[in-house]
Amino acid sequence: MEILYGEYSYLATGGAIGDSLFFFCSGYTLFLGDNTSFFNWYKRRINRIYPTVFAWMIVCCVVWKWQVNILDVILHGGGWFVECIMIYYVILWFVKRFCIKHLDWVFGISALIIGIRYFLASEAVGLESMSIYGSTTFKYWIFFLSVLAGAMLGLYRKRSVFTVGRPVVSLCFLSLSVALFYLLYYFSFISTLIWLQLLTIFPLIGVAFYLYKICNSSWVLNLYSKKIPGIIIKVIGGLCLEIYLVQYNLYTDKFNDLFPLNILIMFLIILLVAYLLRCLSRFWKQTFSEANYDWKNIIKLY
Repeated sequence: MEILYGEYSYLATGGAIGDSLFFFCSGYTLFLGDNTSFFNWYKRRINRIYPTVFAWMIVCCVVWKWQVNILDVILHGGGWFVECIMIYYVILWFVKRFCIKHLDWVFGISALIIGIRYFLASEAVGLESMSIYGSTTFKYWIFFLSVLAGAMLGLYRKRSVFTVGRPVVSLCFLSLSVALFYLLYYFSFISTLIWLQLLTIFPLIGVAFYLYKICNSSWVLNLYSKKIPGIIIKVIGGLCLEIYLVQYNLYTDKFNDLFPLNILIMFLIILLVAYLLRCLSRFWKQTFSEANYDWKNIIKLY
């Protein structure tokens, strides 16, 4: 959202934290379901993501006159995040099928492989001079740890260490995790210790964990159970994929004179377009089924 901040562009931070939360939640939910065959597992993932991707590509071709071929749509139509998560889904099925009782080992070995991969990439393509969260594909590697951390929390969520605690304490640790992430990231560039960037993945996981602790507290659960706040949370949560897909085509600096109100205006526009995309993707999905159209399902909020 940097374009919306104008001269205050340095405030447009937090993208890596958002990405980590996405992957953390994905790992959490993926390991809650029953075991199934790989093809049925992957089919369900495709069924959730690609109707929306196809629907958005149609919109882009009609509204913005994009020229794309079907192979580009399948491989790159959802952006880097969708590409990354579709690769993770393959790996995670094997992890869940064969290593579910040894996720701590999988996490440790993965961290070691990522560290080795980083230093090899540094020598090969000069990764030591750039951000691992930028345009480099190295971020495809590092966020796998967030997925695994979420998976472990999903499996062990009933243990007291994950359910008991004071929200104020969790909020302090959450703030500490955010501060540590930015400090490590900042010092990696002002010093010769660029590899400090690798360590930032751990405070990112800390952010997700302590947010989970806060959201699992009684006062947040009570807020979620109320009608209006509950609807808002469910709508935004259910539109995460659509929000991700539509945002880049909608950002504009036309409202920057209203800063910081322009950020809220832009988000509401993105939210509306994301909802319309969800309706279109449901329509697209139902068109290729034998059942009659379920119009209530197509337009429902969540």
